[in-house]
Amino acid sequence: MEYTKDVILHVNYGQGAHAKKENIFYKISSTIARHKVVTTVVLITTLLMILDVMLVASFLQILSSF
Repeated sequence: MEYTKDVILHVNYGQGAHAKKENIFYKISSTIARHKVVTTVVLITTLLMILDVMLVASFLQILSSF
């Protein structure tokens, strides 16, 4: 009876935190592997946005020095 409740409620005694961390990393890596194009586009977009902010900040610094 107790074992049945544990199975139905998905109770893992002593393995919960470690198993969840591995599970989360596995899910993220498998999602990236399946959606390589989307991941690449998001990564490039993020990098270009960071570069844009850096260039604008640099330009404003140059303007303020005159």
